[in-house]
Amino acid sequence: MGPEQLVRLFWRIGVAGCLAALLSACGSKSTAPSTGSPSTPSATVTAVTISGPLPEIGATTQLTATAALSDGSKQDVTAQASWQTSNAGVITVSDRGVARGVGAGEADVSASYSGSTGSQHVRLAFRTFTLAGTISEVTTGRPIGRSQVEILDGKNAGKRSAESDDNGRYSLQGLLADTFKFRARANGYDFADRIITIVDADVRADMALRPSTGPGCVFSVTPATLSFSKTGGSDAGGSSASISIGTTAGCAWSATADASWIFVSNGGPYTQSVSGSGTASITAAVNPNTGVFRRTSVKIRWATGGTDVPVTQNGSITCVSSIAPDHQDFGAGGGSGTIAVTAPTDCSWAANAFGAFIAITGGAGGTGNGTVSYTVAPNSSTVGRSGEIGIAEPGSTTRKSFTVTQTGTP
Repeated sequence: MGPEQLVRLFWRIGVAGCLAALLSACGSKSTAPSTGSPSTPSATVTAVTISGPLPEIGATTQLTATAALSDGSKQDVTAQASWQTSNAGVITVSDRGVARGVGAGEADVSASYSGSTGSQHVRLAFRTFTLAGTISEVTTGRPIGRSQVEILDGKNAGKRSAESDDNGRYSLQGLLADTFKFRARANGYDFADRIITIVDADVRADMALRPSTGPGCVFSVTPATLSFSKTGGSDAGGSSASISIGTTAGCAWSATADASWIFVSNGGPYTQSVSGSGTASITAAVNPNTGVFRRTSVKIRWATGGTDVPVTQNGSITCVSSIAPDHQDFGAGGGSGTIAVTAPTDCSWAANAFGAFIAITGGAGGTGNGTVSYTVAPNSSTVGRSGEIGIAEPGSTTRKSFTVTQTGTP
């Protein structure tokens, strides 16, 4: 074998050996220790919060549940959370967080996820609107001051505006969405009715009244006043009273109850207001009164004027808060004394003596806090006697009682 052939042989053997050495190294197992770090545990839920706008009654909104994680991150879990409401009569919520306003009131909405619960307190109220406009004459367009509008039916029945200003502008606030009839009236004008629909915004409604052209319409209204006991009366039964309207055929009138606890009827159901023409007998009835003695009126109106029939109703309690003292003992020689009356500033009261030997000498009536002075006459009889001073609203049968006892002459 020549030198050149020997070189080629050694070259082949060297390449093969190196290749074998490499393969042997790649297939061997390393005994060096591992340098990798241990796996990190998963983040946990630490809190759940609820966000999103509250729905109006009759509408829906989307609420969002967000989970706070232990690693500081946040996650939207609206679709995975369990949703609940404490009062389905106020608000409901779907399993996807869609909330619907149902009625006025308060409730709590909660969302639970992975052992944590978040809640939101909800307070819903009916949205209210304003009816406003101007009242003017049909023929001249002149504004009619001291005119008024009243709602006759529907959810807002019985609500009335204050009298319009000198420019005929009126405003009636706090109305619920509804379709209803309302009436504009003013002394010296025929009233006018109109049907209005309130959906989701305030409404303007201008009204035009025609001057009355009905000469010869003369009215009489009796009685002058109405009084009711505290038990009252209504459609369901109980006491009622009549108001007689006397006039000629074709002469229009209206009768309106001036408080929410009194109702009127013209042969049909009891409402806050009725109207008609010619002679009529209006029936008035009131709800039972569990509060203090109260007053209102039934307003009788016609084109050229009107009159108010005062109405009173006894109460189950008196507006007088307290009296001090509430009793006093006297000897046979009699004497005098005073009673301190505590009452709200809008409480009008009167003091009446029950017993001929007791006389009110001062403070027989007042409004708010006051003092009643009295005397007790000598007792010439050998028999003791007792009497009372009653303090309450005029006409009320419920009162605060101051008791007087007196010994007889020995």
